Amino acid sequence: MMNHLDCPRPEYPRPQFVRQVSNVADSWINLNGVWSYVFDFGKSGHQRGFPESQGFEKEPYGGEILVPFCPESSLSGVEHKDFIEAMWYHRRFTVPADWTGKQVWLRFGGVDYHCEVFIDGHLVGRHWGGTVGFGFNITSYMPEFIFFGFLDINASSLAFSPIFSMFSGISLAKR
Repeated sequence: MMNHLDCPRPEYPRPQFVRQVSNVADSWINLNGVWSYVFDFGKSGHQRGFPESQGFEKEPYGGEILVPFCPESSLSGVEHKDFIEAMWYHRRFTVPADWTGKQVWLRFGGVDYHCEVFIDGHLVGRHWGGTVGFGFNITSYMPEFIFFGFLDINASSLAFSPIFSMFSGISLAKR
């Protein structure tokens, strides 16, 4: 297990949108922290069954990463300095029982560049872009929650050294 903070960036992910609820802490869950990951240099993760994986700690080119830090950063615990063609992340989480009957959203503060999200092997959604936050309504996937993310980088569109990851935090929110 990597040496890490309990939960990096524990603040509410979008403070300008805090709603008037009796307890804001009961309306969202911070998913920052230790995740498993694997580099997918050949972009063959779909064919290798990564959307159905139970974690990547034992995969070649895999291990643990501290989210929301990029794998190039020493803060992530990975500090990979070479080009990353694609990367998968995995984390298990549980939705509180009192969220039953509510809409549940998986929110990302930002992902660079292409992201596909899977829960229990089912594609939840895709997103392209860099610093724009986005989310997916994952209510229909309850109560089985295993999250798999796929990040892909389009090297032909880059004119800079890529920083490649999920960033700005990841959270669950109920409505």
